[in-house]
Amino acid sequence: MNIGILLSRRTYLKTFGPVIVEALMQGHTVTAILDYDGKRGEAIRAYDLAPYPGLQRWVPRRGSEMPTLDVLVGQQYKLPRYSCPYVYIGQYYDNLAMEPPKDYTMLYHSEYHWKLHYSMWRMDGTPQPVVGWLAGDHIRKIWDDYRPAHRARKSLKDFYRVPNNRPVWVLFPPKAPTLEYRTIIRALIERAKKENAFLVVKYRLKTYRPWFAYFVGDRRVWDDVMYPHASMVLNFVASKVIHFDSGAGYEAAYCGTYAVSIALEVPPAWLTSWVEYSHQPYSRLQWPGVNVGVQAKDAAEFLRNEDWVSHQVDKDARDAFVKKFLGYDDHRSAARVLDYLEECYAL
Repeated sequence: MNIGILLSRRTYLKTFGPVIVEALMQGHTVTAILDYDGKRGEAIRAYDLAPYPGLQRWVPRRGSEMPTLDVLVGQQYKLPRYSCPYVYIGQYYDNLAMEPPKDYTMLYHSEYHWKLHYSMWRMDGTPQPVVGWLAGDHIRKIWDDYRPAHRARKSLKDFYRVPNNRPVWVLFPPKAPTLEYRTIIRALIERAKKENAFLVVKYRLKTYRPWFAYFVGDRRVWDDVMYPHASMVLNFVASKVIHFDSGAGYEAAYCGTYAVSIALEVPPAWLTSWVEYSHQPYSRLQWPGVNVGVQAKDAAEFLRNEDWVSHQVDKDARDAFVKKFLGYDDHRSAARVLDYLEECYAL
């Protein structure tokens, strides 16, 4: 098969990097369609595609002829204007704001994801294949490169320049201005010093960054590596994760790292997604034994004085979380995507 991967943003490599690796490993021809949508900081660089030897590339230009594809997969919700079947593979639940499509296929993380999407729109639908959460497949790459047999060579913590003899806390700052942010950061730094924790701040271009943010933490990391993705690596090595209602909640749970979610002051623009961004018990941000949610106005006091530091992820609670929200945790989500594509589109 010739499989096209629609990469209109650099961020999409977090989802499609594992699909590219799996497809190439199975002997398929894989063509990256580099159709950049213009979002600031999201242009794909040559080194972003270096981990995929054998990957073909095509940049849409006037007069250029698109390669013949058997199927195109992407994270672009509106159907692209390409003359081949299209399969949407989402990373998070952001597509809940859009009516489920009737003219192309969506692959879902979990049965809950599928049911939630259709119920939000009061629609009946046929269950689509549940393939799991593709970002989790980065862990297989991490484990292959840094499994215990290779620890003597160089550890993963050494690679990311974080200490082996101290707790590592990773902070994912909010996307939008947060009134209590400075107070929250001050409390987190105080607690980190008290617990002798090494604080890593994981930035993205869309991160809220007041002037003082550039001086926060023992180390600051950007999306400098896309495969294995920097945020998945940091969640994997972290002792604790602190974030502001972000997708890091999924990442931490998948990696078995206890997380604190600080509530967004501005609710999601799509009200249908409220259930996914709430702190209701057994929502994705408030799952006992996996993570805890706290309101922004209470966060400084919570971080400074509450006993969240000693909490660890409970295996049974995590298994239930993964089953509901992510489907699988076997690092084979990309393989299930390929199973579906081969079954439906192979000639």
